[in-house]
Amino acid sequence: MAASLYLIPSIHSALSAVANDLRERRQNDPLEQAAILIPNSDAERHARQFLGNQAGTRFLLFSSLSRALLREHGVLARGIDNLTIRRLVSRLLAEGQDKGKITSFSSVASKPGFVKELTRWLLEMKEQGISPADYARYASNDTSADV
Repeated sequence: MAASLYLIPSIHSALSAVANDLRERRQNDPLEQAAILIPNSDAERHARQFLGNQAGTRFLLFSSLSRALLREHGVLARGIDNLTIRRLVSRLLAEGQDKGKITSFSSVASKPGFVKELTRWLLEMKEQGISPADYARYASNDTSADV
């Protein structure tokens, strides 16, 4: 199977390019298999909606690929599921409120929607390789923001 790598900033543009490539490849071989590497579950959902139910098309999340590679090399690694992460974020927010460290968002810090979005944001930063130290340096430069 030939591999194509698309480095396109817009998910819509990337999926259009993938759809065109699949159409061209499958004109020559209608049974050609395709594996599409997707960064996260939101992008996967969007790709499935955009590309439809095409036979021979598999979607792989970066996280699934990394786990498969680790398993292949005999490394047992377990991640924390999203529910556990949300509960941890919720607990940390509650502790921060109790200590008076959360000011701007104190009225919504215990709301499930806020916890969910903050968790999503933290996971996105992790996927982008932004470390807590990097973010702390960035945040310390912005004195107008009060967390």
